[in-house]
Amino acid sequence: MAIHSYAGFSATTGLLIDFGGQQTVYEPTTDNKITFGTGMQGRWLYPALRDRYPNAYIPTGRCPTVAIGGLALGGGAGFLDRKWGLTCDQMLQSTMVTADGKVLVCDDRHEQDLFWAIRGAGQGNFGIHTSFQFQGQPLPTAGNGGIATFFKITWNIEDAFPLIDLVQNIVQEKDKEFDKIEGRLGISTYGLEKEEIEKNLNTNIIGIYHGGKDEFEDLFEPLIRGPVSPVEVELAEGPLAEFLSESYAFQTIPTVKYTSKSGVVDRPFSPDAAQKIIDWVKRWPGSAHPTEGGGVALFTLGGAINRKAPDETAFFHRRGIFFFNIDASFAEEDPRQGAALNWAQDFYLDMREHRYISEHCYQSFPDRSLADWEHAYYGTNYPKLQRIKAHYDPENFFQYAQSIRPTTG
Repeated sequence: MAIHSYAGFSATTGLLIDFGGQQTVYEPTTDNKITFGTGMQGRWLYPALRDRYPNAYIPTGRCPTVAIGGLALGGGAGFLDRKWGLTCDQMLQSTMVTADGKVLVCDDRHEQDLFWAIRGAGQGNFGIHTSFQFQGQPLPTAGNGGIATFFKITWNIEDAFPLIDLVQNIVQEKDKEFDKIEGRLGISTYGLEKEEIEKNLNTNIIGIYHGGKDEFEDLFEPLIRGPVSPVEVELAEGPLAEFLSESYAFQTIPTVKYTSKSGVVDRPFSPDAAQKIIDWVKRWPGSAHPTEGGGVALFTLGGAINRKAPDETAFFHRRGIFFFNIDASFAEEDPRQGAALNWAQDFYLDMREHRYISEHCYQSFPDRSLADWEHAYYGTNYPKLQRIKAHYDPENFFQYAQSIRPTTG
């Protein structure tokens, strides 16, 4: 399981197994097969790779306290997946213990159905995972082109409309040169009162480009000197291995109260849809959180992610353009907590009603309020997942509020 869960599924009044001590990095192999203990957290993973596997990396998420087990079992989206695929796409093997006490090795030759299932639907559903092996992707040294550019570009919120259109065109571009850009577009604000909320409205893109700064500026000139002028441009060039070992790759974890509503964008936003997003962010009711408030994050999909079919692994979302995530943060004893929660729910329902986002959601952004979470998370893969669950856990020993239910009869 992940160290944190937006829906609180990583905490329980029942049995909770803590893998925090399982940080093992197993000995390197000549073919860059990388093996971790399931509790290896993101903030320690890349420094460990830099020290033990200096020329091989795997795509992971951006939350520093999420462990590799929870990340990979849910799919694993981050800042390297358009180029290399999801974390689960690099998985070669997992060792796990089933409800009846059997120790199984799952890979493409052993327990094949189970191996299919745990790549995208494994979080808390089929057993206890003790280790994972991944295929490390070759990372050239700095002298041979292993240079990356970290970017953070900020605009006024009024420029979000042409920016959304520009970014979604880049994401859908089939030229593999465009797979080298990874990132997240955010539209947000924070503050308690109207004047502060209006002052903090902004649009930004943050991410990594697999190449040098000059190349980034040439290829993505419209982002920097195009139809809209940024308020601030931050570009930093250096070895990708160093970026991934430092704070560039990560975001902070909410440390106070937080809610999230996610969806999958599977067709380009129309002008009406883009304007609706902007209008909803402007309606943020405010909260007492000092630095975070309400907004939308668009996490780029496409590239190597979408080169697999939706049924090739249990991770179904292979046709999307973005993961769409509405988030709201508020403080303890916050007078606006109810208003913030209502804002997030109404925003989500409005986007769904107009079909601006699909009925599907990212299972690693779980939402307790979903009526049809089975279809939202797993699409047409859910019946097969139920059959696999019935085979390996017929008594439904591993369960939580949105765990896969075994077929009966």
